[in-house]
Amino acid sequence: MRYNSKLFSMIMLVLYLCTGGNAIAQINSFSEHNITTSQDLDDELISKQKVKIGFSWTGEVVTNHSGGLEQGTGYFGKIGLNFELSLKDVGLNNGGRIFINALNVHGDTPTSRLIGDFQPISRDEASERTGLFELWYEHSFNATKVTLGQHDMNSSFGSSRVGGNSVHSAFGVFPSVSPNLGFAFSIYPRTMPGIYVNHQVNNFIIKSALYSGASHDFDDDKHNLRWNLDDSGFFITEVTYRGGVSASNPSEYKFGAFKHTGSFDNLDVNNTNVSVSPDLGFYSIVDHTLSFDQRLSVFAEATYFPGDHNFSKLFYATGFEMREPFQNRKDDVFFFGFLSTSLSESALSGANIDEDSRSIIEMNYKLALPHGFTLKPDVQYIINPGVNSNLDNVLVSVVKLSYKF
Repeated sequence: MRYNSKLFSMIMLVLYLCTGGNAIAQINSFSEHNITTSQDLDDELISKQKVKIGFSWTGEVVTNHSGGLEQGTGYFGKIGLNFELSLKDVGLNNGGRIFINALNVHGDTPTSRLIGDFQPISRDEASERTGLFELWYEHSFNATKVTLGQHDMNSSFGSSRVGGNSVHSAFGVFPSVSPNLGFAFSIYPRTMPGIYVNHQVNNFIIKSALYSGASHDFDDDKHNLRWNLDDSGFFITEVTYRGGVSASNPSEYKFGAFKHTGSFDNLDVNNTNVSVSPDLGFYSIVDHTLSFDQRLSVFAEATYFPGDHNFSKLFYATGFEMREPFQNRKDDVFFFGFLSTSLSESALSGANIDEDSRSIIEMNYKLALPHGFTLKPDVQYIINPGVNSNLDNVLVSVVKLSYKF
């Protein structure tokens, strides 16, 4: 599976870059014409479809131009397949919905091989695996939705709409959380079972979830099928106010808190034999659409995770997006972002860690292409990679090609 997935992704990337998308467009057009020869018939078939099927593919080429561990280039990719069934479509008018999402992650891990930082250069980078990603049932009670099952926490919590334009994973999951807790909570590429409740009152959205807080060893669970419900829990809650001048591009203001009930190794080298339980953490996120030009939005986010036993206890990020930066390119987006992560005193006591912070500057341009493709050239400059003074600052580029059906 590893060889076939990598070969498929490389063929897609080469075809697109070499033919300007014509070869892929012809394949897409051919399959569409074999389904139906009439747009009316096509719409009728879609409306009668009981199970909605989605397919996505992403391929990324990462090049380290200077700094870090060594210069070089790496490739990785992700293939996703999901199924969605509304129980209303099979005659059960009870507001239920079933969702299944499987993925294949393949290719290189250039962050550890070339850069030496403590978070992946891309939110799609991970060790190779093929397996289940999400499996949940959602039930709607008017303004309240309850989801039970294997669920991606980051799809609902702690995410900035504007910051989501980034490529680097630090804009996706706070550095104040992921390095502290490792793989002990439910995010890509391995999720955990839990219960998630979403309630909306006018412009306010209140969310809470409790996930299994631990699982089997990451390398021993490459198919994401070994659930562990006995050890600990990860609780998170978030309140969102949604408003602004644009219905399609609303402003959002979020405040959240999280707590893990498990025990972790103390990072203080003088107390490594003492396990500790993380404190209560907090975060805030602002996505604000400017009223004078609804194409321009700014964002700011911050987290505070107290306790010197944590790897990082303070993080902040800011930046902006410009939609439709050029006339007649309404689906294109330009993004610029900056973030900084401050380390705890205990983390600084560790080997090869002698910088008190790590910062990233990132900018990219999402180019919307025909037939479900997007191309995103991205540039990142990492200051103090790995919080290790032996590593020079990194200049890295990413070329990300995505397809979604």
